Amino acid sequence: MTSWIKTAYQRRFFLPTVPPVPDSLFIPLNELSEPLIQGANIKEDVSVVPVKEVAPEEVAPVEVAPVEVAPVEVIISDEVTIQDDVIFEQDETEQKKPLTQGEIIFPLVTFIVPTINRATLGRTLASIQQQTMPYWKAIIIFDGCEANEIINDARIQYVSIAKIGGKHKKRNTAGYVRNHGMKMVDTPWIGFVDDDDVITPKYVERLMEETEMTPNADVIVFRMIDKDQIIPPAECSEIKQSLIGISFAIKTDLVKEGFLFVQSSTEDYMFIKKIQAANKKIILSPHICYLVRDTKCEEESIILHYVIN
Repeated sequence: MTSWIKTAYQRRFFLPTVPPVPDSLFIPLNELSEPLIQGANIKEDVSVVPVKEVAPEEVAPVEVAPVEVAPVEVIISDEVTIQDDVIFEQDETEQKKPLTQGEIIFPLVTFIVPTINRATLGRTLASIQQQTMPYWKAIIIFDGCEANEIINDARIQYVSIAKIGGKHKKRNTAGYVRNHGMKMVDTPWIGFVDDDDVITPKYVERLMEETEMTPNADVIVFRMIDKDQIIPPAECSEIKQSLIGISFAIKTDLVKEGFLFVQSSTEDYMFIKKIQAANKKIILSPHICYLVRDTKCEEESIILHYVIN
């Protein structure tokens, strides 16, 4: 059943065709001998001409073909709103249909997850799947290893590529892997999660709030917890090296403008610093939405909100 059905009720009256009146039945006014309407006030001095008798003319009966009227289908629902002579039917159950798991409905953000197939990947994907708002997609990039479908969800895409990630100062770097996934995104925003980290259940919900609050924002930097430290710290109101992690979301349009990661030990900071140098609007959100490795966070900490540029 469609959401709205419009049915109009009309009454039609079909009249038989009347033949034209012959000219012989018309009587000239100057030939009238007496008033046609009884009781009419006629002056006595008006001369009256006798009426000429005219034989009635036989008129052949006219046959009127019956008109077939198509039957009107009337659909009855639980809720009907009447306006004039038109009835609108609203199927409320379809309007309030709940979002089902795995159904893609206007996704806002795509999460890029570079992985070397760590055992913790399932926990990472579970944190994405457990979002309070379902408006997301995810692209899992297996760097130099075979793609493994950890969770069966229509919103998650698994891709295997040749090894392009590297190591800098004994630290894994995945900037080039993220670049590969970013070019595949078709949602307005891009988020990032490493395969040994998790995001909080309200990440997408907080991103929706931030973008509604600042529609022209280019980057939303959420706070992250790493080894019991909040990064960026509560008192931080600018972009500083070692105080910026991968806990940010960017507009997909930035990728189209050529903003990509340059792989290094400080690739997250350098990426945001390059965007800041281009006078893009960066929001330091007060919400903690990213947890590094085994970090636990019972409640979200709300701290100061900063706008940069």
